[in-house]
Amino acid sequence: MNVHLHVVPPARDAREWFWSGANPADAPAPRVLCVETNRRLALMNAAVRALRELGVRIEGARIEGEFPAEDGPSIRIARDPAKPFGPFLDAAGPRLWMVLPTAERPVKVAACLFMGVWVIWEEAQ
Repeated sequence: MNVHLHVVPPARDAREWFWSGANPADAPAPRVLCVETNRRLALMNAAVRALRELGVRIEGARIEGEFPAEDGPSIRIARDPAKPFGPFLDAAGPRLWMVLPTAERPVKVAACLFMGVWVIWEEAQ
C-alpha cells in the first residue's frame, strides 16, 4: 500500500465560511492530515516497503492498529510456505504469541515490532 500525501490549500468556500461568522458546527471538514497521522503513515509505509523487499505478503495495514498495536500502526501479513520467513524473523524484534478462540478453532497469532510498527500473523496449528 503506497500513500501519497499532498498539501491542499484551504478551499475558498472554507475561508469565506470562516469570515462569515457562521455556526462552527457547520464548518467544512479539515483536508490536511495532522503531524501524528503523517508520522504513522511514514512509519507504516516504510515497514510495508521493507516487508515486501523481504518477500513477505501484506494482507492489510492500519494507521490505528488492532491489539497489540492499540494506538499505533499495525500490518497484518500472511506466511507463504514457499518463501523463506527467516529474514523477516531475523530483522524483527521479540515475538508475542497468543491463542485466540474463534467459532471454528483456536487460532495461534504472533506479533512483533518491526521498524516501529506491530506486524501480526497467524501460525498454523
